[in-house]
Amino acid sequence: MQNQLDSAKEGAEKAQAENNDLKKHVGNIKSELDQANAQRSELQKKLDQATNELKSAKSQLEDKQSRLEAVQSELVSAKGGAEKAQAENNDLRKQVGDLKSELDQANAQRSELQKKLDQSTNALKSAKSQLEDKQSRLDSANQETEQAQAEASDLKAHVANLRSELDQANTQRSDLQSKLGQANSEITELKSELEQAKAARKEPQSE
Repeated sequence: MQNQLDSAKEGAEKAQAENNDLKKHVGNIKSELDQANAQRSELQKKLDQATNELKSAKSQLEDKQSRLEAVQSELVSAKGGAEKAQAENNDLRKQVGDLKSELDQANAQRSELQKKLDQSTNALKSAKSQLEDKQSRLDSANQETEQAQAEASDLKAHVANLRSELDQANTQRSDLQSKLGQANSEITELKSELEQAKAARKEPQSE
């Protein structure tokens, strides 16, 4: 019985240690989850910034496109002149070249911004995936903690039952010892009475 009680105590201590380890593990996972949330917020901020830059580039592109169309319209109307029209034509061609160069630069900037946006989107997806994985690990750890707590409660109940049985056994042992003492007293008394009877029987024979 004592060995069973010691084994139960050892199992309870082991369950408590496992509970402590699980709590520490859950704390670590929560810390990682907070870090992932912070990274996600930072990535979202960068994505918003890249989106705003892309919108600005698109607006500039539309403005330059509008200017290009206006220049082309002026170029058509300038064909009615001679030298002046030719000079204006040359000037306009230069402006068109400059605008095309600016347009190419804007397109390059848009492509770069789109690349950054794609990178930010991929990073955000990766962060979300990591967050989901950490949440899954946290849910699993919580389930393990709840299971360990349930096992610890069952173990405590079993230990309580063992203690109750031990107390009952001690009570029964005390009762048996009391009865044994009473029986020994009765035996001693019977032996005394027997000795007296033997002595009384010997006295008549001696006479």
